[in-house]
Amino acid sequence: MKKSSLTLLIAVFLFWVSCHSTKTDAQKFFNARNYGSLAVEKYGNDFEYFFNSPKTYVICLKRNKPTPQIPQYQISFFIYDLKKNEIIFEESSIDAEVEWRNDHQVQVKITPGIISGDETTDDFTYVYDVTSRKKIK
Repeated sequence: MKKSSLTLLIAVFLFWVSCHSTKTDAQKFFNARNYGSLAVEKYGNDFEYFFNSPKTYVICLKRNKPTPQIPQYQISFFIYDLKKNEIIFEESSIDAEVEWRNDHQVQVKITPGIISGDETTDDFTYVYDVTSRKKIK
């Protein structure tokens, strides 16, 4: 009799705990598993990630070290929407920097080789807006 009561008590407790777990915690685990596993699949174990301030998007970034064939850093990255659980933008470039400009914009600065007379470094920089899902200058 005591054994069945204890089993019932444990079952009720586990049911209660599972019903009261916050969706936020479960969502964080689900999202981390998604963007993390995608990054491992695409880039192996050598990648970095950067969240925007409200942690609604994450940049997963891979930097390949220079080689004799490609003497500059080569980067590959994707931006992942944590609410929709999907990659919204993906890019690769040689010798570039990627960073959050604000909560909704990612700035990509590509280091040019030789700049012609009328070009500036701004010609090799773009901003990606995660809200509109478009490149802007």
